Amino acid sequence: MVDICPQGWLQSSADYNRYFMEHDHIDSVSYARLDMVGMDVNQAARAVHAWLRGKMEFYAGQGDIL
Repeated sequence: MVDICPQGWLQSSADYNRYFMEHDHIDSVSYARLDMVGMDVNQAARAVHAWLRGKMEFYAGQGDIL
């Protein structure tokens, strides 16, 4: 049986995620964060939906945001 969850991969994924929780930019590129701590999956989905709609409304008419 092949181990699809080696500890090194899990740790590197956790480190990658932690970076984005602790920083709000990479070099000169800023990015927004959305805190979903304590939310269940439905609350998180609604929060992401509202956040995206807000971004889309803010950038309406300014070209692609993605």
